[in-house]
Amino acid sequence: MSPDALERATQPFFTTKPVGKGTGLRLAMANGFVRQSRGRLEVDSEVGRGTIIRMLFPVARGDMALAQPQPAAHHPAIANVELDRPEHVLVVEDSAEVLELAQEILTGAGYRVTTAISGEEGLRTSDAVHADDTIDLLFTDLVMPGGMNGLDLADAISERDSGVSVLLTTGYNEELVVGGLRRRSSDVLSKPYRRSDLLDRVRQALNRLGSGGPRRRPSDFDSAEA
Repeated sequence: MSPDALERATQPFFTTKPVGKGTGLRLAMANGFVRQSRGRLEVDSEVGRGTIIRMLFPVARGDMALAQPQPAAHHPAIANVELDRPEHVLVVEDSAEVLELAQEILTGAGYRVTTAISGEEGLRTSDAVHADDTIDLLFTDLVMPGGMNGLDLADAISERDSGVSVLLTTGYNEELVVGGLRRRSSDVLSKPYRRSDLLDRVRQALNRLGSGGPRRRPSDFDSAEA
């Protein structure tokens, strides 16, 4: 890498690849994981010679007690809404890699997931789904190419179905300042995000009173059918 690229290598969304060929999230997410473990990421690179990436972690003392497992996050008990299948999440994201990651995490947690790669496709998909099904949560990128961004999409879908919860995601803080005022009830998840962060915020959005929730968790269906 050039000195300029090396300096920015771990910044979210920085990439030297052509548009549509990379997200700039991989090193940023790796750096975030290492820092959360109180370590550091070192990158050595020289044009024409290659790149070396080191992940350095602190060593635990031998006399330290084993960490106790943390209890699972508590979610409000749901008693008023009876559903015959898991909640349905519409994920709208113009980056194929990020879209695949979100779909994998949510599907693995037991949610039904439908995807779209633009605001316009998200609206068409929502209309098609509502013909014979429902969407419980819209999880959409805020900044997308084309004429419809995440806020516009959320407004359009909410006009059609006020019971749909909304969770926005973005890596551009300046966009939140301008657009966030339009939908104060919407939650925002910053990129890059961890699996636990995504699942927690999705659960919070679905449980938010007056925004499509509270509703049952996917795990509730498993226990009900056991």
